[in-house]
Amino acid sequence: MEKQLQMARKQEIFNQLAEQHRDSIITLRKNRDQVSLQALQDELVAITEQKAAENPASLSPEHISTASTPSSARLSAEWMWSIKSRNHRQIHKTVRSTTSASSR
Repeated sequence: MEKQLQMARKQEIFNQLAEQHRDSIITLRKNRDQVSLQALQDELVAITEQKAAENPASLSPEHISTASTPSSARLSAEWMWSIKSRNHRQIHKTVRSTTSASSR
């Protein structure tokens, strides 16, 4: 479960960075500059890994102890699903806004 939490944290960091570099991404896509786009992506991934390592997402001892009971395990699964769904919606929102902006 901690791996899923860490992946959700990395996705959140990356999405924030992508939003900050949105104009650059749109420009690079319009110009079809795949090399620079890949370089920017690699840079954002490296920054994401660094930030995630500096502040790792983890479960508190309270979460770990309550996750051992069947009902709380179900609640923990629902909580992880809500994080995943929220990240999924954010990704689609970013992709839609980037796609619609680049098609103008």
